[in-house]
Amino acid sequence: MKLQTLNLLSSLLLFVPALGAQNASRVPFDKGVVASVPPLPSMAFRKKLRKELMKRVGSGVILIRGAVRRPDYLSFLPSQNFFYLTGIREPHCDLLLFPETGKELLLIPPTNRFIEDWEGKGLRPGKEGQKATGIASVQNGGRGSRKLLRLLKAALARLKNKTIWIEFDPETLAGSGLDNAGRALREWQGDPLDGRMDRNQRLREALQKQFPEAEIQNVSPHLRGMRVIKRPEEIPTLAFAAQVASMGIAEAIKACRPGQREWELAAVADYVFRRHGAWCQAYAPIVGSGPNGNVLHHWRINKVMKKGELVVMDFAPIIGGYAADVTRTFPVGGKFTPRARKLVQDVYDAQQAILAIVRPGVRFGELSRVGRELLIARGYKPGIHIKHGPSHHLGMAVHDVTAGADSYILREGMVITVEPGAYLGKEGMGCRIEDDILVTKDGYRLLSAGCPSDPDGIEALMMKNGMAKVPTGAEGLRSLKPKK
Repeated sequence: MKLQTLNLLSSLLLFVPALGAQNASRVPFDKGVVASVPPLPSMAFRKKLRKELMKRVGSGVILIRGAVRRPDYLSFLPSQNFFYLTGIREPHCDLLLFPETGKELLLIPPTNRFIEDWEGKGLRPGKEGQKATGIASVQNGGRGSRKLLRLLKAALARLKNKTIWIEFDPETLAGSGLDNAGRALREWQGDPLDGRMDRNQRLREALQKQFPEAEIQNVSPHLRGMRVIKRPEEIPTLAFAAQVASMGIAEAIKACRPGQREWELAAVADYVFRRHGAWCQAYAPIVGSGPNGNVLHHWRINKVMKKGELVVMDFAPIIGGYAADVTRTFPVGGKFTPRARKLVQDVYDAQQAILAIVRPGVRFGELSRVGRELLIARGYKPGIHIKHGPSHHLGMAVHDVTAGADSYILREGMVITVEPGAYLGKEGMGCRIEDDILVTKDGYRLLSAGCPSDPDGIEALMMKNGMAKVPTGAEGLRSLKPKK
């Protein structure tokens, strides 16, 4: 297959398919073709999760609310726990679970022909909905929450244990983490001119008012406890997302040239993500060249990149509801300066030292200690050059959920990042190397293997032709002019 041409100029992105391409649904990469359709957990797996949650809770009624329609024109994103339990990516749905009987009920919004003209057909009640979701009872929820309230009232009348289990944690949509959601909530409520409540907070207050006889309990710890260990059915999707993330960054590295803007590299990677079924970006692209590499989450990606500068690129997609999180550091122009090579080699060695001790039973603190000690031994100072820890959980959220102190002791089935970094602010360069791994019974499995991270591997990669050619400046302008 011939290479494709990708012309970028500012916000204009033109894709020119190669003539004679044999398979337009695939993109060539160094490690071969990756299927363009991601593997997804089955309906049977989702049902197993719902049964486990009911077993954990034991009695009462469980209410898991899906996300509402967005107030903008971006793609709908489901709330994480609703999607985790159902696999449904539709707005305005409610899931009711009855632990004492094992019954399940999904409420869906009424059919709206006007919305369907614009957005396509949604779920239908009855047998059609049952077949599409694997949930035994799929009913029209009506407008507002009146039917939901009637069902809860009837359930409480029957139940000896009059408990409604809901999420107390802030609502998180695909990719977002409880850390950022909690921070935003504190900022809103600390502002006397704002004071917004989280949707789950509002639900808790409303249910307590509607059903004063009921006890409103927190189901969030149970869900976090389930999610912190990934099941075998989740691993293919997580691995696919991580592989696509690393391949997207690899293509951006091959496309990197002096004179480009940082955003041009993000555009190349994002194309790869979308080509492989990404719902959206897992987080705003971080592309920091030169001094911007010292800004840990540099999202103002507008600087012109200069030859010899280091670029810290941290970017990944959400695919099938699961996030990846991958970072590479590389030189503009294809060759490291001696100082930059040493920095990247030191961080690479720190990552390898951390990976060497990964196994069940090791504490997160030990991962941090090993990476930190190696960097300190090579002259880097904590708080000045070493600014962050080397790991966090990964899953449906980029910074995925934890469930108490045990979450910081590695266990088989955890998926985590390993991301040491060192930052030389006075020298105008920084480095972070990040990979996604699955903790196995005797070590780990690397999920983000689509892009090298050591200095020699990076330089060799930059010598290769990529899938994208990115004209810049006057060359980019000329490429957009019609030929006479």
